[in-house]
Amino acid sequence: MSVVTKQKRSKLSKPFRWWCWLYISLLIVALVASSVISSSVGDNIQQVKSTDKPKSVQEAIVDRINRMHETTTTTTSPAQQDKSLTLVRTQVPVIGILTQVLRDYKRFTDTHHLHIAASYVKWIESSGAQVVPILLNQNDQYYTQMFKQTNGLLLPGGDNLLDPKKDTPMMVAAKKLYKLALDANRRGDYYPIWGTCLGLELLSVLSSNMNVLERCSAIDEALPMEFVQRGKMFAPTSYSNIPQLNQDYSGVIVELLTKANLTYNYHMKCVTDDGLKRAGLSDFYRPLAYSSDKNNNKFITIFEAIEYPFYGVQFHPEKPPFEFVTKSKQHHIPHTRESIAVSRYFADFFVQQAQLNGHLIDRSLMDKHLIYATQPMYTALLHDMYEQRYLFPFGNGSTEEFVEHVPHDDEEVPEDVTNTMRDEHLNNNKKQHGSELHVHVSGQSDSQRDFYQVEKGPAA
Repeated sequence: MSVVTKQKRSKLSKPFRWWCWLYISLLIVALVASSVISSSVGDNIQQVKSTDKPKSVQEAIVDRINRMHETTTTTTSPAQQDKSLTLVRTQVPVIGILTQVLRDYKRFTDTHHLHIAASYVKWIESSGAQVVPILLNQNDQYYTQMFKQTNGLLLPGGDNLLDPKKDTPMMVAAKKLYKLALDANRRGDYYPIWGTCLGLELLSVLSSNMNVLERCSAIDEALPMEFVQRGKMFAPTSYSNIPQLNQDYSGVIVELLTKANLTYNYHMKCVTDDGLKRAGLSDFYRPLAYSSDKNNNKFITIFEAIEYPFYGVQFHPEKPPFEFVTKSKQHHIPHTRESIAVSRYFADFFVQQAQLNGHLIDRSLMDKHLIYATQPMYTALLHDMYEQRYLFPFGNGSTEEFVEHVPHDDEEVPEDVTNTMRDEHLNNNKKQHGSELHVHVSGQSDSQRDFYQVEKGPAA
């Protein structure tokens, strides 16, 4: 009885066992196939990564900026909901460059008293940003709107007088913009300022409301520097996708600046440690590097604000790649490959800082105010120290008292020769474009009055 039962059970269990083995076999095959596919995809991805060509330093910087954008949070403002406005984010920042009074404007034109050296514009644009000129002698609303419609401010070099006790047009405009930037950063609105040469000196004056400058002699000199710390400007950076770079790029720049005469200096005043202490700025600005003039006077050549994105350099990073004048006494501007790399590093850094600003730029309005609306003048033909300048109308009144007479225009040119060359340039310009100079000044056109929503106010 038991034997029959066992035989029946054995016969009944054969199909069951067969189906079980089939199920298990199919399951094993499915798991193996899934593993093979997954491994194949992973190998393909790894193969794509491994076959990528090693990226250059510049490409790595671009990648770093892109990664920075990916991690930056975005917010929606009421302006974004208005589809009639064309808004652009900080991928292409707009940098405001403060104009300056042109003391010898009659060499170039009878009406345009303000200027920006074109090399500053090219320097900013070479790192992927756009430029809008910020004019002097405007009302408060103009500067507020310009602040809101820019992602950073550049204070260029020049020869304008820096005296916090005098309300010169440049000092008034700079004070307003500096306060707007200071208040904005305290609110969490990241707004960088960059000062070059006179711009560094101006930052120190604005931050202390006193004259902290000292005499030094660094005219037409390419100098090395001594670093004491790297700060934010030279913070170590690593690029894991660049096998040929065993050290960070900023470290390479620091080494270049230390070992070679790559920075072009043209100034008779400077900021020192004693000056910062005297002004109570030792806890506000952090010196990163020093240089020495021909009399062995040590001065601060790079500083940065400790708690704010404010940066200053005493030298001219814009000159090596863009100033080639031979008719002035600028005989020592370095144009080596290393000096160009250093120049680009500073421009890239500042534009990168501006990309962190969240101001939404209304392109439908700001396009009218970008530097493209102004034609540069080829001033090197007039024995100028700049290849090109952008010239802008100033308004009524003399500008002679607003500038400091430093040896800026180096060669004496007979007035009749200068006037003849100037007239030839203006006549040629008029033939090409139908007017003396293409400029757009706030308060001078209907479109700009619409932008600022106010008539031009009294002189600031």
